[in-house]
Amino acid sequence: MNIHIKGKKRHDTEFRKKFGIGLHQYQTMLKEQNGVCYICEKEDFRNLAVDHCHTTGKVRRLLCTNCNTALGKFNDNVDLLSKAIEYLKTEFVLPEDKEQQKIGQDDKPRWRNVIQTPNGMFTSAEAAAAYYNTHPTTITRWCGVYEYYEGKLEGWNSIRIYASKNQIRKQYNVED
Repeated sequence: MNIHIKGKKRHDTEFRKKFGIGLHQYQTMLKEQNGVCYICEKEDFRNLAVDHCHTTGKVRRLLCTNCNTALGKFNDNVDLLSKAIEYLKTEFVLPEDKEQQKIGQDDKPRWRNVIQTPNGMFTSAEAAAAYYNTHPTTITRWCGVYEYYEGKLEGWNSIRIYASKNQIRKQYNVED
């Protein structure tokens, strides 16, 4: 099994510079490994990488890109690799999910317009519109919210406060 590479001379020079082996030695190692990665025994669609020790420079085997990169990510540290192996062997059990109390929309504070009408207070223009059987825009006009509307109706007002709907209900004794 010979490796078919264009520019064999260039690769031979590259292997010798980087790893101290020639192309013939690479091909011999490839034959010994039956053309597959030494670790995962899969063929790599690219050429197998020459794995070497970064400390000593000594060539070890030919590895696929994934296996070679994985060893590199662990910095060739045997202790870390052993720990990773133990991690993979261990069955992890998720802790029990204790559902946190969810904050509802009515509990989230934000800027709101409290609508004051002759018949009471409302937490929103929509709530007042439902009570008066009209559109929310009409309610805001009656309250004088829009500057282009001249004046406002007596007894109608809009108060802008930063609070949750529940806080407004409690503070102003309002119900929708």
